[in-house]
Amino acid sequence: MKLLLYCTLTIFCITFLYHIRQLKAQCTCDAPSNISINWSKPIDVGIDDVCWDIIPIDDDQDAVADDGYIVVGSVNSDAGGANSGMDIYIARLNTAGTTIVWDEAWDGGMSPANQDVAYSIIQTSTGHILICGSTATNHFGSSVNRNAWVGKMDVDGNWVNGWPKQYGSTGDDIAYDIAEDLSGNYVIAGTASASGNDLGSQTVHSDGDYWVFKIGATGYLNTNYSKVYYGSNSGNDYARSILVDCSTGQYIVSGFCKSCDPQNTLHSQANILKIPTNFGTPDYNETYGYNGSNQDFGSYGLIQPHSTFGTCAVTPDPLDGFLTIGIQHPADGCFGGQHDFWLVKTDNVLADVDFSEACVDADAGGAYGGKLKDNGHSVVQACEGYLLAGITKSNNLDLTCSNCQVQCNHYDCDEDETEDIWLVMVNSETGEYIWDESLGASGDDGAYSIKRVHDGSYVVAGYLTNANGDTDFYIVNFEIVTTCVAPVLDDPDISTYCSTLSWTTDPCVPYYDLRYREGTGAWVLVANASSPYVITNPTNDGVNSFSWGVRARCSPNYWSSYTGGDGFNISYCGSSPVNCTSCTKLASQDLEYDNKNVLNVYPNPSSGSFNLSCQFSLKVNREATVEIVDQLERCVSTYTVEVSDGLIDQQFEGINVPPGFYLVRLSVDGEIYKARIVFQ
Repeated sequence: MKLLLYCTLTIFCITFLYHIRQLKAQCTCDAPSNISINWSKPIDVGIDDVCWDIIPIDDDQDAVADDGYIVVGSVNSDAGGANSGMDIYIARLNTAGTTIVWDEAWDGGMSPANQDVAYSIIQTSTGHILICGSTATNHFGSSVNRNAWVGKMDVDGNWVNGWPKQYGSTGDDIAYDIAEDLSGNYVIAGTASASGNDLGSQTVHSDGDYWVFKIGATGYLNTNYSKVYYGSNSGNDYARSILVDCSTGQYIVSGFCKSCDPQNTLHSQANILKIPTNFGTPDYNETYGYNGSNQDFGSYGLIQPHSTFGTCAVTPDPLDGFLTIGIQHPADGCFGGQHDFWLVKTDNVLADVDFSEACVDADAGGAYGGKLKDNGHSVVQACEGYLLAGITKSNNLDLTCSNCQVQCNHYDCDEDETEDIWLVMVNSETGEYIWDESLGASGDDGAYSIKRVHDGSYVVAGYLTNANGDTDFYIVNFEIVTTCVAPVLDDPDISTYCSTLSWTTDPCVPYYDLRYREGTGAWVLVANASSPYVITNPTNDGVNSFSWGVRARCSPNYWSSYTGGDGFNISYCGSSPVNCTSCTKLASQDLEYDNKNVLNVYPNPSSGSFNLSCQFSLKVNREATVEIVDQLERCVSTYTVEVSDGLIDQQFEGINVPPGFYLVRLSVDGEIYKARIVFQ
């Protein structure tokens, strides 16, 4: 009887498992519904290629990063061969993401111990490309170790003379992140493990400490601006992210700190520092993650969100602070498994701001994920909230994880558990999970960087496992499926010969399209129009009535309907401009020849005074505005000037601003013209 019962149960279990496998084989992973993919680009250079960072770039100095992308990472072009090891790889893609414009592989030459990796990239205020990472070298001492590596090139891929450069000492040193400060210097965050050389006489623990240092535009490092930070215990510490506080200029650093573990058990905590520009004692030093459990926490990425999207307040609200993304693994975690995405929001003095609707299993922040591995690497502020990117191995088909947030993973229909790129949108105030999407193929895939693009779309970069089982660079451009809200229009400001059209703008909307027509004629489209916009009556046909409308373009394929404005009547201003001097709109081409703007600013560089001259093609008389704007688009000085007979020629004196790069911005009738200037 027992044997019969055993056989019956065995047959039942086999049948049950067979049906479970059949159900699993029949399931499908639906296409993303919250995002719309515009293009994707794998780059296969060698064996196990990984993209660590991506930026959109501006190569025509029009202050819009719409000229393609540059990606950085590591490639192994000779795995297992005589030159086996990782090389730094840099590539520029065109705006469509389809073509590599140029690429560059950099080999430190220390084969076979080659460990060259590029982790971060920025574009500087001078238009150069700055990259940081690490290289295997014997630059400091005879033995081969890793040094922090920084490279500087132009947008065409040419190295600036004297670059790349190495920094460090006789231990292992890595530069994970880089930023440009308000004075045009560069600050780098990473890890160091030995004193001497660029670390000076500081105490540096051999298992690694936070290392933050500053270099000038030529790459010079003053050891007064090179400092290590660590907790009270032993353990490996490494800073993964740095940014410059746009209001104060201070340096904010985050990463993983094992020496901060309160029980000295070699488990990491997220440590965030606020460092003064003179590299003195940190103004604020906060550690997050410990909640009575000896497990790992840490920060991979750091951003400075703004209450008004895309702007920086000179006097910020106290709650305007910083946001870090990384991992938490406290005991069983929020979802009873391994690492989870972990988001910590702080105010501007680094005190945490509670997320009220996120899963919390630490002393701060909120967690997102499922039962298996979920690593958060990068975050960006979106109009809808915060958009998180990283790696997931979880899936909601795992019945032991009832609250799994990962809706889809490519092993849905595969018995092997694989990793995907995971995107998560959360509420910026409460931390509430809103939606998620997975990207990738049938192998292990992941994301390390996400950025918002000028047109309202996003790019995410990381790696994709190919058919050969090794990884390639992988870049995806996508839009968030959204309902774009139509703008609110103001009443037209009408004079005899022209009308000024204006509307309420939203900093989340990158572009607006204006259209107008005379009578029942054809619509005239003004793409990427700025408010206010001045129009005149273009024809002498006896029709004076006009209609107009404006639509918002939230991203390339999502826009609102046109909002119609009140109609207006304006008279034909005549063929001679003398009748229209009070309202004739100056065309952009009137200020350009040979691709150079005739808005002249001199001397440049300036010591606090400069001359501005501009000759317009129309001999008009009107009032104009001149603004001096810093790199964070904050207006530091404003002047009212007169255009007389189409000419501006005026001197500005007594300008007291910190040294650095600025824009001189001239505004005339809604048209804006810019020239770069350096104050010494």
